[in-house]
Amino acid sequence: MTWQLAARSNAQLGDTEIWRATAPAILTNVAVTATLSRSVASSLTVVSFTGAAGIGAVKVASASSGAPGATLVTTGSNSLVFGAGNDWSHAIARTPLANQAIVHQYLAPIDDTYWTQRVVSAIPTAGTSVTLGDAAPTADR
Repeated sequence: MTWQLAARSNAQLGDTEIWRATAPAILTNVAVTATLSRSVASSLTVVSFTGAAGIGAVKVASASSGAPGATLVTTGSNSLVFGAGNDWSHAIARTPLANQAIVHQYLAPIDDTYWTQRVVSAIPTAGTSVTLGDAAPTADR
């Protein structure tokens, strides 16, 4: 499989990236390995989908403080919305917005938080504005 960068945010301290790859057929017993350019604390979440039409809307956002959040507009019906984040300020568990769930979260010993979250249900209609975000913490990067 060939991996392609879908989005990167590094306007604040830290870096968050989303990569994508498409397999020609269903894969089983697959191992995914990330080769980093240098030794850093990090987290990697891999999700797979069967019958996906591809990647839709992409949104990158950052701020020096405030609850994390980004709004995008879906490009297809039955869209799945996922996001990834990096809090350089503190290792604090996220509190996702209503109807959203944490997929994976790593509270790193270097006092960072890395997480992946999603909207719980598929968004039925193309052109729907969706905010993926957290209610807390609200004072970190």
